[in-house]
Amino acid sequence: MRRAIFHFPAACLFASLLSASVCAADKVVWDAELGWIDLSAKPAETAGARYRYARGLFVSGRYAAALEMFQNVCDRFPTSPEAGRAAFRVAELQLRLNRPRRALETTNGLLADLPKGIAREEVVALQLQIAEVISERTASLGAQTFSTIAESAQAPEPKFAARMGQGGALFRRGEFATAADAYKAAVTAWPEAPGAGDALYKAAISDLRACREGDGDDARLRESHDNFTAFGVRAPDDARAETAAETAAAIEAALAEKDLKRRQVYYGVTYHIEGNYKKAGKIFRKGAKRYVGEEVGGVAHYCRGESLFERGKHRATLDVLTGFLEGYPDSLNRRKAVNLLMKIAEGAMVEDKRRFALDVLETITVQDPTGPLADDAFMFIGRIQLARKKYAEASAAFRSVVDEYPRSEWAYAALYNAGLSELRGSEYSEDNERLLDESRRAFELYLAGQPNGAFAAEARRLLGECSERQADKLLEIAEFYRRQRKYKSAVVYVRLVLEEHPESAAVSAARRLLSEYGERENEKP
Repeated sequence: MRRAIFHFPAACLFASLLSASVCAADKVVWDAELGWIDLSAKPAETAGARYRYARGLFVSGRYAAALEMFQNVCDRFPTSPEAGRAAFRVAELQLRLNRPRRALETTNGLLADLPKGIAREEVVALQLQIAEVISERTASLGAQTFSTIAESAQAPEPKFAARMGQGGALFRRGEFATAADAYKAAVTAWPEAPGAGDALYKAAISDLRACREGDGDDARLRESHDNFTAFGVRAPDDARAETAAETAAAIEAALAEKDLKRRQVYYGVTYHIEGNYKKAGKIFRKGAKRYVGEEVGGVAHYCRGESLFERGKHRATLDVLTGFLEGYPDSLNRRKAVNLLMKIAEGAMVEDKRRFALDVLETITVQDPTGPLADDAFMFIGRIQLARKKYAEASAAFRSVVDEYPRSEWAYAALYNAGLSELRGSEYSEDNERLLDESRRAFELYLAGQPNGAFAAEARRLLGECSERQADKLLEIAEFYRRQRKYKSAVVYVRLVLEEHPESAAVSAARRLLSEYGERENEKP
């Protein structure tokens, strides 16, 4: 509102007076309009001299004395050319000295009988400042003052500013319907005003609040919707444009719901958009419980989870959204719910809350296994389990990506990580031979598909590690049969080293053992 006021002459209070300066002795002062002013002697008994002296008093900071002198000019020389300007200065100083009601009375007198040399726009601009001060102290009186100014103003600019001020005062008092009407009147007074978009937005909010807290008048609710939409068209780059569009959509849903009790759920959505998550959460909790299985119940159930998320209650959000996904498999909000769960999981991983992150990710894989984030969830589960050294669980998660989502962007990375998990797990498992085989096969498949991939160099190194460990294992088995003097069996495993792991460090030992065992191959055990 203030921005609009500043378009008018004299809107910046005492703009001309502030352009003056005072000499060091505080006896002679400089004023841009009147030049040097001598305060060392009393002024002559003329209107001009006293007006000049009053200006000097103001410049020296003696506001009460300046006010008295300006008033003296008005009282003693009411027909002089200086009287009108002196009256205007009286009003300015009354406002400056924290007497806004008296300042308003003075300006009302000026408007009733406008002196020569005083522009009506100047007085109205000052009145708008006075009304703003009054409004900050007493909203009801401020609203009334702004309304009076708007009715008496002749130009569109002050009418617009006054209606905006009136709307703001009424809004603070909780009189939302009349506030909305004032904002709409502002747009009507000056449709092309720089602040017309702001007026539309505030009118829309006021109408919405009037409906939420009143009887739910459909006509007013429709006006709220239309003004939010109009605001988006008028100010598409405004930071509030997205909020306006979301609110308009929620109002559209509310209008489609004729049952006023069910409509409360959609009003809850508007509270949520405004950031009043606590108020919205109460509405959603009640709606989710009352309308189980209904479309409006699904909306309430999902939105309750979203409100909990915004309040930072992520574990409660998980519980609520899990129930929503189980209870409303066909809801249009399912995708949003899964996206929200993924956001929670990512935050938990950043904070190193692994157990909680796993709970959230597993919910995604169970409740939305065919969704676009299922492969991401399995991939993240695998990484967490690998970091926890839960190699079997990590391998299972990575293999789920490879087997169930072969076209996933994670497919090759999952294949590599599955091999890594199985290789590390083989160090602790009795089934290490199978794990080594699966690990080696995973690295081979990765390198076949991604010879220059991000993990290619490491895959080649780990493939060599697999080969070395498998070769050593084969030699251990060969030694087992040798101790039992089953040389034929021992030779079989030694030859496997030479055939399957020709690059391993065990080859030289295998050749030596093959020669030794071969000579005794026909011995009876």
